[in-house]
Order: sequence, then structure tokens, then C-alpha cells
Amino acid sequence: MKAVLLYSGGLDSTTILYALLAHNKQFDTIVVNSKDAVKKIELFPLMINYGQKHSVELHFAKQILQANKLTAKEYLIDWSSFRGQAQPGNQSAVHPHRNMMFMTIAFGYASLVGADTVYVGWNISDDADFPDCREKFLETFQDAIRLSADNKKLFLKAPLLKLNKAEILAYAQKYKVPVDKVWYCYRPQPQTSTYTPCGQCYSCRLMAEAKSKEVKVEGDLIL
Repeated sequence: MKAVLLYSGGLDSTTILYALLAHNKQFDTIVVNSKDAVKKIELFPLMINYGQKHSVELHFAKQILQANKLTAKEYLIDWSSFRGQAQPGNQSAVHPHRNMMFMTIAFGYASLVGADTVYVGWNISDDADFPDCREKFLETFQDAIRLSADNKKLFLKAPLLKLNKAEILAYAQKYKVPVDKVWYCYRPQPQTSTYTPCGQCYSCRLMAEAKSKEVKVEGDLIL
């Protein structure tokens, strides 16, 4: 099986990355022509550079991928001529239809590499500010992409869709994600040789709240 992972270097997509790597690890000793070998997922990370103010996330994303001997396809979008407006609660600039465009690009890339599945890190925390991260959109877009390709075996999967940030952090710890190396801040603060989170933006507050809670999760993510 081949799959594209829309990867930003943040906690959500990195948790999915490590869950997929853990899934594959259990098949490392299986003979290639074994029936179980088809359950192993050949992963194609995809990063999208759309001029986001927190584009430093892509630097951290590449470091995490390199640590796991992976590389990503990087796709550039020039969004400079139409910027989104800040939304209540989430003070980052929200680009209308951003995720719908990302999904179209991701499935275009999937067709090039022969993948039938695209993984995304959408979760409950995205629900209020991003209509195109909601379950109804996921189901509708999956139907649309299948129609556009005349292929009923294309899948858009969001394993974290019903989880909050504290639960995602618990799964990240379960899969041994290097949480200190993921990026989550919308307003990175430049230092001498690196960047640090601002500690005040919506995403920083969400992460701080997640870290303050003790949450236990059972079993593995459903991939």
C-alpha cells in the first residue's frame, strides 16, 4: 500500500507519521512476498509552502524526516495576492478553502506516485475555525475526489479527527514522538541561531493546555 502524508512538522502530522512508522515496524521481518507484506505502508510525505508566517515549521519538519531517513516532496503556492483574515479564537491568518486546495494537490501527488490514500492531521481543535477540516467536509471531499478520478478506492484519512490536543499529545508520547522537536507556534520568535515559540498565540496556548493535562489512551490509532 502507498500513502501520501500531508506533513507540516507539527504535533498532529508528526504523531501520524510516527504511528505509521510504528505500524510498518511490525512487518520488518516479514518476507516480501508474504500476504502480510501488503499491509506495510510505503509513505510519501508532502509539505506545502504557501508563504505561511510560521514557515519555520518546514525547517523542523525536514529535520524530523531526516532523522527517520525520509524526504518530502515540497510544493510551493504563491498566496501573496489573497491573504485570509484572522478568525476569532485562532489569531493566525486563515486562508479560505486552504485545506481543500491542499487535498487537491495531495491527491494529484498521490496519483503520480501510485498512492490511493492521503493522511491528514485534522482534529477537534481545528473544527471551529476551519470548515474544511470537519468530518462532513472529509466525507464530501472523498466522494468528490473519487468522482474526479473515476476511482472508488481513493481514501482521505484523518486518524486524529475526533481527538483533542491532550489526547493527541498522549498518542505522541506513546509513539515516542520527539515532542520538543515539533513546531506548533504561529508567531515564531527569532533567536541567534534558531526560533522559539511565542508562548502566547492560539496554538501555543493550546499546546500548553494539553501539556497540563494527564491523559491516557488505549490501543493504537486507527490508520
